[in-house]
Amino acid sequence: VAFQAVRKPVEGTILTVLRDSAAAAKFARKKKLGTDEALAHVVEEAYASVQRTPDLLPVLKENGVVDAGGFGLAIFFDAFASALMGKEGPMVDELAFARGTAPKVEIEQINDWEGSAYRYCTEFLVHSDTVDEEAAKEFLPTMGDCDLMVGMHPNFKVHVHSNRPDQVLGWFLTHDAQISEVHIHNMQQQSAARTDALAAEQEASAKPLGFVAVAAGEGNAKILKSLGVDVVVSGGQTMNPSTKDLLDAAGEVNADAVIILPNNKNIIMAAQTACDLAEFPCAVVPTKSVPEAFAALFGFDEDASLEENVESMTEAYDEVKTGEVTTAIKDSKDAHDNPIKEGDVIGIADGAIEAVGSSTEDVVMSLLDTMDAADADTLTILAGEDLDEDAFNALIERIEGAYDDLEIDAHRGDQPLYPVVMSVE
Repeated sequence: VAFQAVRKPVEGTILTVLRDSAAAAKFARKKKLGTDEALAHVVEEAYASVQRTPDLLPVLKENGVVDAGGFGLAIFFDAFASALMGKEGPMVDELAFARGTAPKVEIEQINDWEGSAYRYCTEFLVHSDTVDEEAAKEFLPTMGDCDLMVGMHPNFKVHVHSNRPDQVLGWFLTHDAQISEVHIHNMQQQSAARTDALAAEQEASAKPLGFVAVAAGEGNAKILKSLGVDVVVSGGQTMNPSTKDLLDAAGEVNADAVIILPNNKNIIMAAQTACDLAEFPCAVVPTKSVPEAFAALFGFDEDASLEENVESMTEAYDEVKTGEVTTAIKDSKDAHDNPIKEGDVIGIADGAIEAVGSSTEDVVMSLLDTMDAADADTLTILAGEDLDEDAFNALIERIEGAYDDLEIDAHRGDQPLYPVVMSVE
């Protein structure tokens, strides 16, 4: 099925590794191998297939590499089998596949459609119990290129690049077929628009100072961008971006200098390393949460230098107290040595577990007391993706009832794992 879904399948790719792995699985079943032995045999053959890919695809051998997609599939199989068998420790030595002095691959940007003989990318669904599939596949290449027809009676999907999409559609309509979900795109116009947009982006003058911030959740990303962040890198607790991710993001910013807001204590070191490696002025404002980043951005002065802004932005969030509510994933103890059971709702204030309970709402209220919300002026509260709107509104009402003088700034952050992230100032 995978081979049939590709218009012109090529050996030495992920398709080859998939087929060889499937053959190994069939062999294991035929030999009635035990589960562990069978899984190990499939994994071994997947890696062996990866090592053979340069012999099947000349471009791989020319550059001294194996097929990346096939290698990724082999790693996936290895991890899957290890999980099923309860095997611990490192998987295959990944670097063993890449040792040696392979030449650097030069990558050139090209205009995909410049000079193309065909203008329209045509896609649609075909519904018919009787349409001649072979006749259709013979017809499509006569109308253009990149032709593909996949599926089986009564449902197919058709794709072709053609100058006459009307004739393509007409053929199926006159061969006892119904069509739906028709999409026709002018590829030359799309390419021209993209080229113009890239040129305009390159010509835009760089601003003195730009920002990269790390955040999880679409809502948090939107708020950060509204406050002036140029690039938001997806990440946070348990999904920390790498130094390269942060360095690449800083490189995307059209600015003379860049400030990185890591928004998690575990990301600060990677952010600092990224700045050390950057070939342009770059600095870190070491925020440990998204609410701290909000406060830091309010301290930005566009007329000040990079160093002055780092100092003022750090001072701006210094008085912010952050709280996070999540669920315990194992038995533990809170900051006061009280027991925590797996599944308990816990409240974390500035890194310490200060509240434990059975409901998000109760833990939030307990955490606010610990954070001295009664003496604060403003509460910023962000709803996570697992907290629905009704529950969020009910929580806000309860907070308003308990803290008359507290100004509440509520938003949907849609962050995972943490139904509530909040800060008081």
